[in-house]
Amino acid sequence: MPVSFLSPVQCDNYAKYPTDLPSDIVDSLFFLDDQDMEWIASKRGDYSRLGYALQLTTVRFIGAFISDLDQIPRVVIERVAIQIKVNDPESCISIYMKSEQRWRHAVEIRARYGYLEFAEKGCRYRLGRILCALCWTGTDRPGVLFDHAVGWLSTNKILLPGITVLERFVAEIRSRMESRLWRMLIKNLSASQQEKLNDLLVVEDDEHLSLLDKLRKGPVSISSTALVHALKRVESARNISVELPLYRIPACKIATLARFANTAKITAINRLPFERKMATLVAFANHFESDSQDDSLDVLSQVLRDLFSKAKQENKNTRLRTLKDLDKAAATLVDACKLLLNTELSDNEIRDTIYTTVGHETLVSAVENATALIRPPSNVFYHELEQKEKTVQKFLPALLRVINFDSNQAGKPLLASLEWLKGKQTDEPPMEIIGTSWKRNIVIKNECSVINWPQDEPRPTYRAIKKLVKTQDGIILHNDKLLYADLINKKITAIVVPEKKQPHVEKLKKSILNMEEVQKNANDKELVLIASITGRDSKKTTIDRTAYTFCVLDKLQSALKRRDVFISPSWRYADPRANLYSGSEWEAVRPMICRSLNLTIDPTPIVTSLSDELHQVYRLVAANIDNNPAVRFETVKGNEELILTQLDALDEPPSLKALRAAVKAKLPRVDLPEMVLEIATRTGFADGFTHINEGSARVEDLLISLCAELLADACNTGREPFVREDIPALKRDRLVWVDQNYIRNETIMAVNAILVSAQNQIPLAKKWGGGDIASADGMRFVVPVRTVHAAPNPKYFKSGRGVTWYNLISNQRTGLNAVTVPGTLRDSLILLGVVLEQQTELQPTRIMTDAGAYSDIVFGLFRLLGLRFSPRLADMGGARFWRIDPLADYGKLNVLAKSRININLVPPEWDDILRLLASLKLGRVPAEGIMRTFQVADKPTRLAKAIAEIGRIDKTIHMLNYLHDESFRRQTLVQLNLGEGRHSLGRAVFHGKRGELHQRYRAGQEDQLGALGLVLNIITLWNTIYMDAAINQLRQEGFLVLDEDVARLSAYGYGHINMLGRYSFAMPDEVKRGELRPLRTAEKP
Repeated sequence: MPVSFLSPVQCDNYAKYPTDLPSDIVDSLFFLDDQDMEWIASKRGDYSRLGYALQLTTVRFIGAFISDLDQIPRVVIERVAIQIKVNDPESCISIYMKSEQRWRHAVEIRARYGYLEFAEKGCRYRLGRILCALCWTGTDRPGVLFDHAVGWLSTNKILLPGITVLERFVAEIRSRMESRLWRMLIKNLSASQQEKLNDLLVVEDDEHLSLLDKLRKGPVSISSTALVHALKRVESARNISVELPLYRIPACKIATLARFANTAKITAINRLPFERKMATLVAFANHFESDSQDDSLDVLSQVLRDLFSKAKQENKNTRLRTLKDLDKAAATLVDACKLLLNTELSDNEIRDTIYTTVGHETLVSAVENATALIRPPSNVFYHELEQKEKTVQKFLPALLRVINFDSNQAGKPLLASLEWLKGKQTDEPPMEIIGTSWKRNIVIKNECSVINWPQDEPRPTYRAIKKLVKTQDGIILHNDKLLYADLINKKITAIVVPEKKQPHVEKLKKSILNMEEVQKNANDKELVLIASITGRDSKKTTIDRTAYTFCVLDKLQSALKRRDVFISPSWRYADPRANLYSGSEWEAVRPMICRSLNLTIDPTPIVTSLSDELHQVYRLVAANIDNNPAVRFETVKGNEELILTQLDALDEPPSLKALRAAVKAKLPRVDLPEMVLEIATRTGFADGFTHINEGSARVEDLLISLCAELLADACNTGREPFVREDIPALKRDRLVWVDQNYIRNETIMAVNAILVSAQNQIPLAKKWGGGDIASADGMRFVVPVRTVHAAPNPKYFKSGRGVTWYNLISNQRTGLNAVTVPGTLRDSLILLGVVLEQQTELQPTRIMTDAGAYSDIVFGLFRLLGLRFSPRLADMGGARFWRIDPLADYGKLNVLAKSRININLVPPEWDDILRLLASLKLGRVPAEGIMRTFQVADKPTRLAKAIAEIGRIDKTIHMLNYLHDESFRRQTLVQLNLGEGRHSLGRAVFHGKRGELHQRYRAGQEDQLGALGLVLNIITLWNTIYMDAAINQLRQEGFLVLDEDVARLSAYGYGHINMLGRYSFAMPDEVKRGELRPLRTAEKP
């Protein structure tokens, strides 16, 4: 394998002093103790003592001896010379370099201080074991392994070997661990399994795609048909499923191989060595079932959401159409009731008067219309849903057959209902999940009335009968012959079934007791069912199976969201509680997590501290409430309500306007591609992009290819504007290769960490903030293509669907992390995950959001995790202020502090709270998934209630501080405005295709918006660098630069950036001569 994987920076820094050494580092790392001084003093001559001391401190600092002491920084030489009292270090070094003592001193230092050569026995073995462990647990980027190796060798007093020796050693270890992984994955494969896996790569003669190509294409449309196809894909996954070895293989290793199988061309996989090819296919097969099941439930969720939302809308439209009929019926009934309530009429006169005034038939018609049009308060729109029964029956049997649902205790009743639907349904269905709103549609009493049709009238048509029975439940007799009966009737003698309805006879037969005979009439147009007479039991009920089915699907939709019902294997719909710490593992982790979060195993000190803090804040705010001009109380409907005056816009002083204009005028004009290349050169962020399978793989001018592909995604133009067949780095196949192998979520996060770190080093960025404050907000994108990974929201996407790019922004203006969610998922579900899973060197502790992410549980979790949740509060008048002590006097705030915190809920759940915090902090469970589990059957769990009580304390503290401190309110608003500025820049960059996201699959959406995030941080970093230089130059020129004005400068300006490229007006010579351009060949797209 290639072994030239080191970056230029790593090569330049290997076994060398850095160019800049802070004085505190020099003082601490180049100190000579008494033993050192004693041994150095034994050397003859100042040059010998200085040379020995410099050799000793150098090998301690960089892990190797250097041949030229002139390479040692001046500050180090002076520090060492002062300690050993040498007055002329330069001449001493010159003499020492000409002597042979430097070689003898190196040998002496190795012997005296225990330094070993890398080639000595055991050194390579010990380092190899460390690197093997790192490779196996997932840290397999060769550059990172090399840095680990250098650090370990220095720590263990093993002299650094030549750079190529160590580079080859790291590459060898990595290659060995990859081979081991491949062998372990395919060790137990049978011949039939190997054949089945190989069949995935076969392209049939009459087709253009292999089976693997077909399986990799997930569902893109939302319909019952698409759901059926998605379920068939799950079955295909199980047909090729391969059991992994019993011994543990890191999930990250399998995920890497599976991702390669999902993105690589079939020809590329076929060219792999046998072991690697089979291991790649095994990993794909292992992951594919999880992916396909998740895709199926994504489609199911969307189908059910559309089904129920459309039924609701149809009901609304029907109500609007029938509103006049309802008004007319209501008016008639009002007239009748007025007469009924007239005390001047006697009881004997009321009926005749009503019939005379209103009319009997008019009154009957009004009652019938009102009965038909009135909807119950908790309407489930079953009449509209019933029309979609065929749609449901298309996918329901396959869903119940293919997906193996599991549940927690709260979901057991729903599982029982799913099993009943799946079975033969001969017994009574489970009724525990049926609520009041559904019960009226599902449970039907065995009661019906007999309607005798006049004998002299002709027999009514089937349609007339159906219309009559809609308003009068029962049976219809004509000449003592049964013409129609509800399916629930138990006294049937005969039913005449019209020809059109005969396909439903089987269903009808199941509904009639003791069926004895089925015969045809003479004309063969009607089917007569004859049954014996059976007594009717009015106490029994009949279940409407269709209504029951819709009820189960409605409950399933909610249970999947809460993860009361889950599946396995799965990534997005698995049980988030399964990986919580427990047992002995939790006992070992508990002390560590308490220390790291500054919590105690006993909840009493924590509860007491929070209670005291709440009390003190109440007293502070109450004491100053009269002096707060922004706060006033008004009486609204007899209640005292708090009114908080909105902040006025900050005035812009002339000095700020002048500074902004002066800085803007000094920023160089630049093309966006040049900017990206410049930042790549300054930061070396290209090192963060590693090959998906060959971590050390590099090609010439890879940086140019990476920058082009990043801009193709970030600008939403596609790669076509960047393709140049005359430049190897910009050829189409090169860009496709780079996109498939280098740009993915983990590399984007690694590169982003490099950019954030670079921003953190700039003095201007440090003046803006220390990175301890961040804000979270969403940027919406319409997705016009068919996809299941987008959702509707008329407010943002009108009649279409879209996604929200929810991102975290530091007060240094950089984006720290982002996540893509379909539609506009509630912010509180994803906020905690965005904060905890960010991997930059900045660790913000105060998170500001708009009001959308508000919830008591979020407040509680943030506080317990050592963070502070600080949302902007839009409506203080409607907010609830909580107190613990009911007798405490908080002055004017007593009218607000009416809600009582039940702090006694916390101690019984404290150990579970700590267990949850540890699992979140250490990444054992996803934050978004665990947020869904705080409710069981629409009620909060005891754990959720306990966290919410802590959250109410912190929320009240936040609201009181928000009232009390105008600067705090201003800081929140300014930080949220940073998000708006960054999103405005994002819109300008993401200008192609009308700013719409044309990615069908989740991975593609995440990668493209991740590339957008990188480019936004690149622009921010470039602007900050040049703004810092411009401000320094302005100060040198005597321009008035105030710190308060600098703090208000924006890093998101883009007027000086050309994002649209440049047009070429050059014409090929052949065209100038009047010839045609060469036509494209089939191979060139």
